[in-house]
Amino acid sequence: MTTTIATAASSATPADEDARIATLHRYGILDSASEAIFNDLAELAAMTCATPIGAISLIDRDRLWFKAVIGMAVREVPRELAFCDLVLRSGGDVIVPDTRLHPVLASNPLVAGADGLRFYAGTPLIAENGMVMGSVCVIDRQPRDVTPRQMEGLRMLARQAANLLRQRMRKAELERIAAEKRDLAATLAASEARYRSLFDEHPEPIWAFEHQSLRILEANAAAIRALGYSRAELLEMRLHQLWPAEEVAERTRHANAVDAHQHFVNRVLLRKDGTPIVVEIDVKPIALNNASARLVVAVDVTEREKALRGKQAAEEVARNNRERLRAALDSAQMGEWHLDFTSGVQQHSLWHDRCFGYPNGRSDWTYALFLNHVHPRDRSRVATQLDRAKQRGSTYDLQFRAIWPDGSTHWLHAQGQCHLNEGGKPAYMAGFVREVTATVHATRQLALYKRAIESVNAGVVITDASDKNHPVIYANPEFERMTGYAEAEIIGRNCRMLQGPDTDPATMAELRAAIRSRRATQVTMRNYRKDGSAFWNRLQIAPVFDQREGISHYVGIQQDITSLVLAEQSVAAQARQQTTLAGFGLYALSGRSVVEIYEEALRCVVDTLGIEHALIYKAVNGERAFHVAAQRGWTLLAPHEKVIAAERLSCVRLMFDTAQPLNIGDLNEHAALELETLLEGRGLRSALGAVMRSNGCRHGSLAAFSRTARQFGPGEESFLQGMANILAAALDRVQGENDLAFLAHHDVLTGLPNRAMMSDRLARAIERASRHREKLALMFIDLNRFKVINDSLGHHVGDELLKAVAERISACLRKKDLLSRQGGDEYILLIENAENAGTAAAVAEKIQAALKAPFRMLEKEFYLSGAIGIAMYPDDAVTPDDLLRAADAAMYQAKEQKAAGGYRFFTRELNALTQDRLVLEHGLRTAVAHEELRLVYQPKLDLRASRIHGVEALLRWKHPVHGDISPARFIPVAEATGLIIPISEWVLRQACQQARAWFDAGIEGVNIAVNLSARQFHEKRLAHTIADVLDQTRCRPEWISIEITETDIMRDAEDVVEQLRELKRLGISVSIDDFGTGYSSLGYLKRFDVDVLKIDQSFVRDIPADHDSAAIASSIIALAHSLGMAVVAEGVETQEQRDVLTQWDCDAIQGYLIARPMEAADCAALMMQDAAAKAVRTPLCVVG
Repeated sequence: MTTTIATAASSATPADEDARIATLHRYGILDSASEAIFNDLAELAAMTCATPIGAISLIDRDRLWFKAVIGMAVREVPRELAFCDLVLRSGGDVIVPDTRLHPVLASNPLVAGADGLRFYAGTPLIAENGMVMGSVCVIDRQPRDVTPRQMEGLRMLARQAANLLRQRMRKAELERIAAEKRDLAATLAASEARYRSLFDEHPEPIWAFEHQSLRILEANAAAIRALGYSRAELLEMRLHQLWPAEEVAERTRHANAVDAHQHFVNRVLLRKDGTPIVVEIDVKPIALNNASARLVVAVDVTEREKALRGKQAAEEVARNNRERLRAALDSAQMGEWHLDFTSGVQQHSLWHDRCFGYPNGRSDWTYALFLNHVHPRDRSRVATQLDRAKQRGSTYDLQFRAIWPDGSTHWLHAQGQCHLNEGGKPAYMAGFVREVTATVHATRQLALYKRAIESVNAGVVITDASDKNHPVIYANPEFERMTGYAEAEIIGRNCRMLQGPDTDPATMAELRAAIRSRRATQVTMRNYRKDGSAFWNRLQIAPVFDQREGISHYVGIQQDITSLVLAEQSVAAQARQQTTLAGFGLYALSGRSVVEIYEEALRCVVDTLGIEHALIYKAVNGERAFHVAAQRGWTLLAPHEKVIAAERLSCVRLMFDTAQPLNIGDLNEHAALELETLLEGRGLRSALGAVMRSNGCRHGSLAAFSRTARQFGPGEESFLQGMANILAAALDRVQGENDLAFLAHHDVLTGLPNRAMMSDRLARAIERASRHREKLALMFIDLNRFKVINDSLGHHVGDELLKAVAERISACLRKKDLLSRQGGDEYILLIENAENAGTAAAVAEKIQAALKAPFRMLEKEFYLSGAIGIAMYPDDAVTPDDLLRAADAAMYQAKEQKAAGGYRFFTRELNALTQDRLVLEHGLRTAVAHEELRLVYQPKLDLRASRIHGVEALLRWKHPVHGDISPARFIPVAEATGLIIPISEWVLRQACQQARAWFDAGIEGVNIAVNLSARQFHEKRLAHTIADVLDQTRCRPEWISIEITETDIMRDAEDVVEQLRELKRLGISVSIDDFGTGYSSLGYLKRFDVDVLKIDQSFVRDIPADHDSAAIASSIIALAHSLGMAVVAEGVETQEQRDVLTQWDCDAIQGYLIARPMEAADCAALMMQDAAAKAVRTPLCVVG
């Protein structure tokens, strides 16, 4: 990647530092309390760049203060130590891969000291005036680098943080303005109240004066109170004595001229104490005492005038406040608008227009124009809510998408209210609007993380580490499903509720040690669900550190691996049992004495079954009595007591009567057996017994006892029965020899003849048929779906199923027909004296009918069918091996083509297929040496850069006789014969040599993808082989990548995890090919150390017409990106497919639209053309 490395920076303080500091302080953010949203952004920065430390820092004059910091317990540092000062001085992004190599930072105590900070990347936090307030940064204690995508994520978080800071400042400003408005309203209300009170409590002053002399003739109490004179004093005065001296002359003329009713406003009168009052007067001529007079009704408006002046002042304040509000809204980038429904006039601010994509404003807004700017999918909802607010006079709160004039889509948040007039009709509507695109995207990203946790195929639980009891505070749905507890039942409780009395102390000790040492760990433990059922839990716990590097929480990830543990236990137990049986069989038949064999048998039983006691009963006197031949774990009987009457041994009697093994999980529940005569007071709880049979003769029984109640399984029954059988063979040497001969020629499980006997009998049958000129039929029978049942339900069910199949097939045969088990789920049937093919077909149909009926085991029904291949002697072959091969080939055709009736006869066409396969196999063995194989290369295109991203190496074979042979024909043959191993190594070596040759020719940066087969991928020495090839060809690891199909990688997922780690240690990248077509690998995907997912062409082919394929492809892209993987789409053949994949942010494509597979020279020429096109920055068009 391209990395910006900050070097030396000027030590001079920026010229506009005072302005920058003033801007920072205006935000009021310094030394404020911790806020979760900023902490989340800091944590998201650390997650985005995969660093332990993320921070939002603000640069004051003499210090660096952290508004939020994750992974480091510090709130501020001196400015001279601040890494972020580099961002301030550069004004842009700063990336320091290794601080110890930086000319300025190398001597910084935070680098050279105990903190050991080695990596820094930061992007500026910019105020609305362009000033740099600080940075959003990530720090690591190890040298490293960041990708362009990570830096873009850091810049996005910086913009979001800056928006949050601006919103915080604007919110405070709006709250202050709102408080001022409330104070102003209170002041005006009080003034109005005082005015009303004064007006209500004082009647208007009234007086009369003589027209010419202006002498006051009369005054009421209100006038007396208003003017401050006594009535007597007023009656001695002339009117002009109440006027200001400068107005006397003018007002005298007005008074003398009053001949009709007149109204004067704002007349000033002087009270007795000299204070003026302002009145409005009505004057009308009257006759008073036969004198021409004028009646004056005065209204004291002094207070009103004062209030008016106050109102004017308040309006000025309100006007100023509105201007300040407008400035605050502009600063917050919030637009305001006001629509008068009566006049139809709409007023709006510049930021209102900018929110809709008009930076210079727009003046012709109408309601219809507004709706046209709303995204079509949101338009109906927005119109409905606005109409509801208009009809009800209510508020509205909307978030919607707007289409800007340039076609881009932006999220807006609008709030406002409609006001009704006195008649209940809409008067006007006003509101605010602001752009929230970044906030919406951030919110959706956080929601995505939550959905990801809730969708993961593992139980996730989070506990509170601050409480010593570690109570659960969160559990995802998979945890609820796994344990049976609802989240409400889990919250507040400790996960110890899942444990039982059998919890392994060592496991608990490891968990406690991990918590004490503040580290992560993984254990496997037995837990219990709410219903009491047990399950095996693979538990991973990890501490979550807070800002002060203290542990705030623990996160636990739980996986139910019961089936895996039980399968491993079952396989291990069966392996131990089979090993013990095999070893004991050799021991019993090695000439040892009977006593030695007895002792070894009991030792094997006690050790293998994990029990305390075992006995061997030998039948005597025609089974009327039994002799305790050997015992282990106690001295059960004295020598004279060792012969016991049969009636005292109800356990043994029960086995002999039922001819079934004895398996009792709890002896206390079987009192009817009257075991106390022999076992009373021994503390025994469970028993397992088997009759020792030999050639139809019952020699006695082998019994095992445990002091713990336990139910022995079918495998343990089978093991004990096997031990009993071997013991019976050893009891009678003559019969034992016969038994050994039987075991040598028969299958132990089914009792059928084995492969060796069938080979012998077949050779003899062919000799007889040849002598007597008769025909015989050989059937190869293979069971369908047996492996699924055997793997899912256990080998004990599979064994019982194989025996049941043998019984059903045997029931369909004549006595002289020979059925053998070849191994696994394969049987061979020999039918002598077969008159024609119809005879064999009738038998095959009879067998298929017998297999069609369900098999009932474990209270379940299972359905099987068989694929039957039939070969006839002498029509199809005349030797045993050829006849077997012919039947085998016919069986495979019946299986692959799902033949009618489930069987197929061998034909010459099948022989041709067999011969073709042999020809391919023979040719493949010499293809490498004869240089018949070659590689071709298909380019992959990087969609973002429109450049060749790499190539995939594809194998081709040109046979010297048959010409070009499709990989679809020869690869399966190579897989089946094992030739795929040397061929795959040849392909790898050729690709490495080609990568080196291209590099030497000046073609750099090319990655060649090599396909590995499942067989090679599971080779233990794969990593060593690749390392040797890289070393021998001088090929760099980054020039080669490995591809393996999803189906192949899931065949042994646990081994694959380690294999992938080995490849990653070599520096080899790995891709999963044909993703989405094989086994479901989602549960393992997060554990696989994989770099690329390749979308199978079956999903790409129908894009965009097929919505299901489109949904799968887009989901794979989103899934891969969320796990940090790249995506390559295969089989892209149309420009429309490329456009859709580009829109979905697919990383690269491969297919005929780009180029067909080509020879190395042609591919080199194409890549050189691509490099030349890149140099002049012109897009490369490549079409095969």
